[in-house]
Amino acid sequence: MTLINPISRLAALLLTLLSLAPASYAAADGIVAVVNNGVILRSELDQQIQQITAEMASRGTQPPPREVLIPQLLDRQIQQLIQLQIARQTGIEINDAALNATLENIAQRNQMTLDGLRQAVTADGLSFETFREDIRTEMTITHLRQRDVINRIDVSDREIDAFLARQETLGDSGSNYRLRHIMISLTDGATNAEIARAEERGAAILNQLEAGADFAQLAINSSDGQNALQGGDLGWRQLGTLPDLFADTAAKLEPGQHSELLQSSTGLHILYLEAIQQGERHLVTQRRARHILLKNDELATPEQTRQKLVNLLGRIEVGEDFGELARAHSDDPGSAIQGGDLGWVVSGQMVEEFDAALNSLRVGEISQPVRSQFGWHIIQLLETREVDDTDEQLRRRAAQQIRAKKADQEIQDWLMRMRDEAFVEVRI
Repeated sequence: MTLINPISRLAALLLTLLSLAPASYAAADGIVAVVNNGVILRSELDQQIQQITAEMASRGTQPPPREVLIPQLLDRQIQQLIQLQIARQTGIEINDAALNATLENIAQRNQMTLDGLRQAVTADGLSFETFREDIRTEMTITHLRQRDVINRIDVSDREIDAFLARQETLGDSGSNYRLRHIMISLTDGATNAEIARAEERGAAILNQLEAGADFAQLAINSSDGQNALQGGDLGWRQLGTLPDLFADTAAKLEPGQHSELLQSSTGLHILYLEAIQQGERHLVTQRRARHILLKNDELATPEQTRQKLVNLLGRIEVGEDFGELARAHSDDPGSAIQGGDLGWVVSGQMVEEFDAALNSLRVGEISQPVRSQFGWHIIQLLETREVDDTDEQLRRRAAQQIRAKKADQEIQDWLMRMRDEAFVEVRI
């Protein structure tokens, strides 16, 4: 195995950065943009160039020309700064405890310790402190968007019905599509000449694709879309989360195929389908259970209440009927009249402590007293069954997709309003 001298690696990275950065800001630090009462420094833009260059290198792609890369990165920083300013003004703050918990989750998802995550970030040539603050920034913006946009989105049953009907006409059964996208933007009221130039640019891109050019690299070099620097990657998407124009087109593509030029109100588009994951039937385990609940009251301590349940459990063990004791003693009026029967439930439907105890039982087994926010329970698992929950799952998924599709458009509109209302002065 060949070991790379870290000093040589850093030198190579710096040479890459200098080749990307124009001479006008490769020397001393300075202000490249004023955003309301904040600024973006040249050093901050250089840092973004460093990060995106490292990410592209890890994916084996080449960075685009500097006249493409720098405006995209600067526009992204301006949008980010506007959102952070709004978050600060309205009291959104991510404390260290929440940030540390998120970093732990990131490490666990990547099957490593927090120290291992630190080492992996450092090995990629990035400062862990910078990485940490980038995660704090993402969390702040996510909270802001959740509060100001996503929480205000509603989905009606009528929308779900219409969505599922449309999915059926598209022949979609819940499959996931891995898509990439190239966009050639057009302004509102674009002239015929501007549209013609955009079409010529699109035709040139299509010719390169037909000649075997890599779609991801073309997106990096040519796309005006928000995902351009990620090779136009839209990730795994279900058709319902896409604009109708994209959904209709993606449904007709085979993996490895790209679309012709598509025109929308925002510009011209080319879609590329990398892969499809077929949808599957959705089975869930249902459990039928019964319980006896004794609520805490002012006349008894929690331990005394627990002991009453222990006594009832003893009576069941010597032959008394669980149902009769539930009717006589349970403080849950809805189930007591049914002998404690809760009917069929699925995991996650009950409170956490109850759910954990129920999932640990074998059929016929009765738990020891379990404490929840409602009081103390003894629980008996009566039977289990596997149920095809596909239709309900499809409705739940449809609601999620409709909400996600609305959120995409609402967030774009919201960002445009924030940008229009902000004072922005670009100095390069």
